[in-house]
Amino acid sequence: MKPKIVCIIGSSKFKAQELGIAQRETLLGKVVLVHGFWHHVDMVPISDAQKQMIDDLMLVKIKMSDEVFVVNVNGYVGASTRRGIEYAESIGKPLRYLEE
Repeated sequence: MKPKIVCIIGSSKFKAQELGIAQRETLLGKVVLVHGFWHHVDMVPISDAQKQMIDDLMLVKIKMSDEVFVVNVNGYVGASTRRGIEYAESIGKPLRYLEE
């Protein structure tokens, strides 16, 4: 059986939470797609063009996935994450949230 693919989205502020969820989902036998670059936490400056590229890559990852896990610590959903949620909804991807 083909393993499910889960795409984890959320603010790059939540690197630790995303990696913890990625570990848990991996141990459940899922293929996990994550940001791969956490500029807020790692304090790596990026250009607007690089930020846009990262956001666009996240949409590709959402399209590739079977489901999307939203890391919304304390209910926080930023603009890029909101765009990802809206895209996932528009193409019928199931969404799960860290916090309801």
